[in-house]
Amino acid sequence: MTNYIQQIGAVAIASRLRGLTDILIRDAVRIYQEQGVDFEPRWFTTVQLLKDKGELSIIEIAKNLNMTHPSVNQICNILEKKGLINSYVSETDRRKRLIQLSKKGVQLTKDLDPLWKVIETAVTDLFYETQPDFLSILTDIEFALERKSMYERFRDLLKQVQYEEVEIIDFMKIYRKDFREMNYEWLNEYFEVEEKDEEILKNPEKVIASGGSVIFARLKGQIVGTSALMHISDQECELTKMAVKPEYQGKQIGKKMLDWLLELARKKNYRRMILYTSPKLKKAFGLYKSKGFKILNPIPTPIGGYKRPSIKMGMVLSLTDQIFTP
Repeated sequence: MTNYIQQIGAVAIASRLRGLTDILIRDAVRIYQEQGVDFEPRWFTTVQLLKDKGELSIIEIAKNLNMTHPSVNQICNILEKKGLINSYVSETDRRKRLIQLSKKGVQLTKDLDPLWKVIETAVTDLFYETQPDFLSILTDIEFALERKSMYERFRDLLKQVQYEEVEIIDFMKIYRKDFREMNYEWLNEYFEVEEKDEEILKNPEKVIASGGSVIFARLKGQIVGTSALMHISDQECELTKMAVKPEYQGKQIGKKMLDWLLELARKKNYRRMILYTSPKLKKAFGLYKSKGFKILNPIPTPIGGYKRPSIKMGMVLSLTDQIFTP
């Protein structure tokens, strides 16, 4: 009979695996109890590792078993109270706690070895009854997670979903206030609004009239970001006045606007794009570098008509250009 967790599907995989683990552990506990053995299934991998490898540090145990340091410490504390391990401080490194099986622990492994073989056979029979390759599939999953964790997989897919949700629209007069206020916010937080800033922010139409563009990012009907592309020459354009509302940062809005403006610049046959930024703007600085912009002056200095110390960055847009020529 299919239960609700099974109906949910892949999104509940962690809950299903945990449920399966709970069932297997519950039945193993019953076996140990019926055999009169004071042993818990969660101790098995630690004890077996110490049996096979001998003396190990807490860190080495955690690494071998893919467990956290606190979890290993907790299990070792219990095993030490049970008299199954000896624990002592390393003579060469006082910070290192070394663990080895005690005589009682070694004897217990010998006593339990026949029982463990029976458990192994029963589990193997279960897997072959349902899916002969289950263990190899599980190993493949573990290797795949080593290459790329579930967190990274979740994060990358979420970024793609967020990226696709962002809508880019052209300048409209009703959004002039948004263009001005979003840029005022970050300028006032990190620097001060200068005369050149005001020239652009108070008259975005002038940017468009000179051959540039002003765009907005819209998310679920809300204007959440803005940026501009300024015409410098037939070969060069400038990315400027990129701003994202603080509460919407980290949702791929800046990346979507930058990608859109890069594509626009290429369509307009610009060969190079420049921008002026600051290391203070860590997220923006990281975004520009990730998209291929190169630093043209490593030491921040007043440049590009601004009084504030800035770093000039540039990117080649034309495939015929090998390097950026300032």
